[in-house]
Amino acid sequence: MPGGCEDKMITKVFRCGKMDRRARRCTVAVFVLLAAVMVVVWYFWGDGGYVTAWTASFIVAVCAFFIMSVPRRIVVGETGIEIRCLVEVTHISYADLRSIRRLDATDMKKKYLVLGSYGFFGYYGFYRDGRTWETLKLYCTRWDDFVEITDACEQRYVVSCPQTNTFLEAVNEAMRNFTGETETGAGNA
Repeated sequence: MPGGCEDKMITKVFRCGKMDRRARRCTVAVFVLLAAVMVVVWYFWGDGGYVTAWTASFIVAVCAFFIMSVPRRIVVGETGIEIRCLVEVTHISYADLRSIRRLDATDMKKKYLVLGSYGFFGYYGFYRDGRTWETLKLYCTRWDDFVEITDACEQRYVVSCPQTNTFLEAVNEAMRNFTGETETGAGNA
């Protein structure tokens, strides 16, 4: 409105939370397994050989790939939701957002890993839904507090957010602000 007061959308940031016990155990187990592989390779092929260097480089590259894909925070902004990892940022515009809902742990049964991680610093990557045979993208540090986001292309994203209710309220408020459905002067309580 010209000359009037306009509400500015404040960006809200939600942390993905700490890893659960299973993810911590899997992470430690993977590091122990990788160390054992390095010891075996070094023992059989000697120190300084190309096999040792290739194995070490491969292990570091795979670990770096997984660590860079760990979900860190979810940002509810003016134009959409951003799921931020260490390197990757997934942006879902409010114009493309079709549904957002809370999921129970029972809804997450029959989800199978296709490409990604199940427990190594969290649960992320591409998973297959065993009930509908659709592919969904998971961004979770814990195996609870799930929120499913579906976009216009029917791509499903599942995130874990410890403040699930606050996150859903923030997204609903941001969508109302984005579409302009809020009444002037409302919400000043």
